[in-house]
Amino acid sequence: MRFALLAEIERRLNHLEQAAEYAARAVHASRGVNRYLMTKEVERYYTKEQLAQ
Repeated sequence: MRFALLAEIERRLNHLEQAAEYAARAVHASRGVNRYLMTKEVERYYTKEQLAQ
């Protein structure tokens, strides 16, 4: 949960590369339904196309 919160804070501060790193760590540390939800959020916010914008 810690890394998910850090990812959101960094995303809102527009530090997208650091946010993507925290998001990946959050997905790796999660299990079950939380992992699925975090995976979908990472796909939505931290894909290469999103980082390019």
